[in-house]
Amino acid sequence: MGGWAMTLTARMRLMNGTFDLDVDLKVADRETVAVLGPNGAGKSTLLRALAGLHRLDAGRLVLNGRVLDDPAAGSFVPPECRPVGVVFQNLRLFPNLSAVDNVAFGLRCRGLNRREANRQAAAWLDRVGLADRAAARPAELSGGQAQRVAMARALAVAPEMLLLDEPLSALDVGMRAEMRRDLQRALESFPGVRLVVTHDPTEAFTLGDRLIILEEGRVVQTGTPAEVTARPRSQYVAQFVGINLLRGWANHGRLTVEGGFELVVPDSAHGDVWAGIRPRSVALHRTRPDGSPRNTWLCRIESLDVEREVLRVVLAGKPSLVAEVTTEAFTDLALRTGDTVWASLKATEIKVFPA
Repeated sequence: MGGWAMTLTARMRLMNGTFDLDVDLKVADRETVAVLGPNGAGKSTLLRALAGLHRLDAGRLVLNGRVLDDPAAGSFVPPECRPVGVVFQNLRLFPNLSAVDNVAFGLRCRGLNRREANRQAAAWLDRVGLADRAAARPAELSGGQAQRVAMARALAVAPEMLLLDEPLSALDVGMRAEMRRDLQRALESFPGVRLVVTHDPTEAFTLGDRLIILEEGRVVQTGTPAEVTARPRSQYVAQFVGINLLRGWANHGRLTVEGGFELVVPDSAHGDVWAGIRPRSVALHRTRPDGSPRNTWLCRIESLDVEREVLRVVLAGKPSLVAEVTTEAFTDLALRTGDTVWASLKATEIKVFPA
């Protein structure tokens, strides 16, 4: 692959059935981009288009100066000829082939004879710690071992771009943490463009240098994990980073949100804005609170969810928010699902930013 910097530049417009994907994408050399979004957002469609499994209807896909897809110019490089390694969600290992033959498959497709392909495949299995499982077929491997074989197969062909589709989703919870560390090391050592499709925030935040959030085939937000966490720009993003998100109009220290409810916010906020509120900033009370909180409202406990020593309380009201309290505090208040409670929130705990 040489010593030059590799880049991906893509303008991607395509219809997949009734689904419309319209995405502009740029990934730098040695940058790992994690693509997130709810089910049906277009994550896998985007990955398959990059791999050449979906042709663009319009746009242009360029990897390291080489055009892979340009409908206007009639240019299209088929999947088997692209310098791209893919690890699919279901791994797609050949069940009738041994681990070494699975890894060697791509090498043989690129013209290597069986002996050399098997030699290089065996070396890759050794790199991922599976030298002793070279003769095993996929059904004889654990989930983690099969994942390593799939990664070795993708890397063996010396790709310029590595695409991972939900790489850890098939593994049980106990195995994911270990495999996530292995995957992180593999990505960091890969000299090229790296893109991971996932729905798991932990996976995205651990592996991604930058996040791209897709919703309904469009990019709604992009940035580092810290940037996205600090300023979520959709309810989906707010939910996975664990922040309440309200949209409204701010003027002279007051924010009017949907339903006409007003919150007191910092005076610096003006115009169309988002308001981010951490669940732990929302306090619950049996009776209307006195003292410093400027924002108080009556609501109903819709549901409860225990997470270790913290209780997440979904509040229905105007506004509807999620609060986090310790299980001890919740017990002291003797609250139950369906109870009416007072919520309070200090203006200084509301982070406001332009919409």
